[in-house]
Amino acid sequence: MKMTVSKNRKRGKNNEGVLARRLHAKRVGILQGEDIQHQIFSIEAKERKRLPVFLVKAYQQAKDNCPHGKIPLLILPGNGRRRGGDLVILTLVDLERLIKNVVIVDG
Repeated sequence: MKMTVSKNRKRGKNNEGVLARRLHAKRVGILQGEDIQHQIFSIEAKERKRLPVFLVKAYQQAKDNCPHGKIPLLILPGNGRRRGGDLVILTLVDLERLIKNVVIVDG
């Protein structure tokens, strides 16, 4: 068991490092805190060997139906949750494109 936990932690750290570099952010990866500090996002990074088939198919449907020049987005409402708590899924490449085009205004 200890070998698996150690291996999983190493894989998680590697994933956080890759994402932090791609998003021009800082990997902090402390227990009970955000994994990656970004200028506008607080990022929790999870490494999975495979995603649930439902999510993959639902995102593929969003992608297939997406007109040229737009970004496909999957919104998942939870049963009994208020709409503001819906989860939003897009690809890392699309997130990178969005971040590149965001102008930060200090208030």
